[in-house]
Amino acid sequence: MRPGLQLAYRGLSPATARVFALLGGLNVPSFPEWPVAALLDAEPAAGAVALEELLDARLLDDLGPDRAGQPRYRFHAVTQLYARECLEAEIGRSEWIATLARTAGGWLALARQAQERLHNDRFHLDDRSGPPVVADPRAAVVAARRPIEWFEAERESVAVLVRACAETGLTATARGLAGCSAEFYDFRGYYDDLRQILETALTACRQVGDRLGEAAMLRGLGHCLVELDDMDEGLAVLHAARMLAERVGDPSGAALARRYIGFTLGLTGRLDEAETELRAAVRELRLTGQRSAEAVALASLGFVLRQRGDAAETVDVLRAASLIARSCDDRFAQAISSRGLSGAFLAQGKIQEAQRAARRSVTLFEQVGDLIGTAQSLRVLGEALAHEPHRLVEAERVLGGAVP
Repeated sequence: MRPGLQLAYRGLSPATARVFALLGGLNVPSFPEWPVAALLDAEPAAGAVALEELLDARLLDDLGPDRAGQPRYRFHAVTQLYARECLEAEIGRSEWIATLARTAGGWLALARQAQERLHNDRFHLDDRSGPPVVADPRAAVVAARRPIEWFEAERESVAVLVRACAETGLTATARGLAGCSAEFYDFRGYYDDLRQILETALTACRQVGDRLGEAAMLRGLGHCLVELDDMDEGLAVLHAARMLAERVGDPSGAALARRYIGFTLGLTGRLDEAETELRAAVRELRLTGQRSAEAVALASLGFVLRQRGDAAETVDVLRAASLIARSCDDRFAQAISSRGLSGAFLAQGKIQEAQRAARRSVTLFEQVGDLIGTAQSLRVLGEALAHEPHRLVEAERVLGGAVP
């Protein structure tokens, strides 16, 4: 196929030939329209012209609209190999790194736009100092209006770009992409993918001595390992994250790590230790002004108290969590507080209150697009409905809806 590719390549205009080579170096499995202009450091109109020329030369495949509604494109595997050969032959390393920084920075800006609208800023892994510039305002509108669909469309590309940025010394961009994508990966249960990008960014932070970044990536990785059911390793990583955050003067990061430690201890049945850690985390998060995180920590404390059979204090703690979450307009924290309240009310025999709290939790999780949270809340609702004999059919239907 090489003679045909060479002939098509030589027939391109200089700008389009350049973007062909640069797209080969980008190595993402597919891409929307805006990166073409970003690679050229040109206006969107110039990118559209180059894209049309590549399509006319049959050097790109048009995949049609992606999940977010953006037109999407890709190379054939052999064409991509040839494009990478062109990059190596014609583009110097320093020029390529500058181009990658600009283009990956565009993806990071859009990822931040999307993450801000997930209503689930739980991890705080992204360092937002010196925010990158949005490459194309039209793409920013898509990311803001359809954040979950945007992340779904870009999930594979984000993983490739984190690795590429880490390998070329663009550590801040690698950390940013990994950090602001974490909530989405957690929403959808993509924990193997999340582990991959966090470990890649963690290594990059360590190589350049970014201790704050290292502590943040450790915190995210510890949570991810817990979700992958590796409790012992997850706790070890979370303790390392907390100690490092304390050493580098990051009280907010240390408090967040402590919250995850308490949550994990609760899951493993170490209730005394869990309560101690979570009560301390609540105090520290309040002092550092992290109100949403404080609400989540209180919800975790409520879970521990319920496990210990203290239903009355459980309700008080979870109501406090709910009030804080509402004051922050944090729908995720409201959702988990309501789910916890449902279980606490059920333990007290308050069936109607349990059902109302569970329904609210389902609604809130659906609003933020958290499929796992929705399923868990449907299970709680089904259990509450099953306590009333005349609602057994409804309970069965609801429990069936919780099954993936």
